[in-house]
Amino acid sequence: MDINQIAKEMGELFRQQIASSSLESSPTHLRNSLAEMTALSGQIANSVKPATLEYKALADSIAAGVTKLMAASAQLQSQQVQPSEPEKSGAWLLLGLLMLVMLLVGLVVGMSSERFVR
Repeated sequence: MDINQIAKEMGELFRQQIASSSLESSPTHLRNSLAEMTALSGQIANSVKPATLEYKALADSIAAGVTKLMAASAQLQSQQVQPSEPEKSGAWLLLGLLMLVMLLVGLVVGMSSERFVR
């Protein structure tokens, strides 16, 4: 048994297995696929870029509108007069008295209309 002869035969068998499994052409195929994917990636980036710019402009416009609305809301809140507690209770008292007067007027009108109906 010659070790060199065994190594040569094993090398030849290994080479034949690689040739039969198409591994020799794999790097070439991978390079071609990579080139195609790179080209497609560039095309996708170029086609998406205008839409991205439009959405960014829309988002900026919405943000500006919201900022204006918030400023207007703050301005309205600062201009709005808040009644104090005594004024609030006075308003309820006035409303209660007005309802009592309306009830009394209704009763008087109702009684007087009953007299005319009889």
